[in-house]
Amino acid sequence: MTADALQNRLKDLRTFLMTSLKAVEINLKEKNDILQIVSSFRLDIEKRLNELEKDITNKIQEQYNTCRQLLIKQRDILKKQERDIIGREDDLKALQVCTNEIQYAQTIKTLDVSTHKFETEMNSKMTTTMLTFEPNDLISQIITTVKSIGNIRVSKTNWEKYYVRLNLKLKCNARNGRWMGFYSQFNIQHKIDLYMDFSEGSVTGGGIDKHGQFTIAGAWDVYTREIQFSKRNKGENSVDYDGQLSQDGCMIDGWLNGCSSCDKFKISFVSSFNAVSGRWTGSYNQYGARHAFMIDIAFDDDRVSGQGDDGIGKFSINGDGNSSTGKLQFYKQYHGAHNVDYSGQLSCNGRSMHGIYNVRGLSDSFTMTVT
Repeated sequence: MTADALQNRLKDLRTFLMTSLKAVEINLKEKNDILQIVSSFRLDIEKRLNELEKDITNKIQEQYNTCRQLLIKQRDILKKQERDIIGREDDLKALQVCTNEIQYAQTIKTLDVSTHKFETEMNSKMTTTMLTFEPNDLISQIITTVKSIGNIRVSKTNWEKYYVRLNLKLKCNARNGRWMGFYSQFNIQHKIDLYMDFSEGSVTGGGIDKHGQFTIAGAWDVYTREIQFSKRNKGENSVDYDGQLSQDGCMIDGWLNGCSSCDKFKISFVSSFNAVSGRWTGSYNQYGARHAFMIDIAFDDDRVSGQGDDGIGKFSINGDGNSSTGKLQFYKQYHGAHNVDYSGQLSCNGRSMHGIYNVRGLSDSFTMTVT
């Protein structure tokens, strides 16, 4: 190999080595850049981890504080419920007294209706009877006793027997409340609307007619059912009414100014079944036990609706009523559960109710009254 050839080869080798060295330097520089990027990324990750750790710690602390406050609040609620439960025995005793009073009032109302019906039947069927006694010293006592229920006439037909004839005139049970009807003047009828309050032998009240508001005052005979009262409109002369009360105490007809040739009048008692909206409390019977409940009831014409609660849970009611008869039909729907059918009867003043419920073939009674 000549010197020139060797020199050229050395020159090529040198060029190759320089190129390789330069490539190594570039590669080292790129790796160094990568290391710097990795180091920066690691620092960024560490920073982010520290921030995340701090955020998690703060959130855990907040949740802990919230849970602690909820536990404290729940503890206070449980303490209050514990106090309420301790005092519930007195509430249950008071409720038992209340429901007993409701049933007592309903019983009195039922007895009043039955008594009135009995009196009406007696008035229509029994007017005179004959009692026969053997002569003895008790005759005068018997006569004194029976005088309290009617007029007596004693007839002695012979020396062996006394005949005591009783003309029974039972007391009439006139109805307190609203009365409506008409009176006629010059053969023209005019409406009259009034409230009458009957006591033993007297009658008072007031109302409205075509002349405006008026008051009445007078007397009546509880046996003969004859009634007289004066009606006085404000700023006008009084008008005398003379009439006869029906046997059932629910109608009066007669004449104005006390003579049969004068103008007539006729008024009838109006049964009031205007139910009172509001909070009602009561109880229903089941398997020999009484269970209390509460309902907020709204009466809208002949519609019945409301919300309530009892020992089973919360419920709603919906149904219909008849304002002329006081009868009600509604169903009680427990939230998310079964329903119960109710059939009831309002009292005349619309403030109490009693009836029967039916659930899955089981029937029993219920009562309730507005509070």
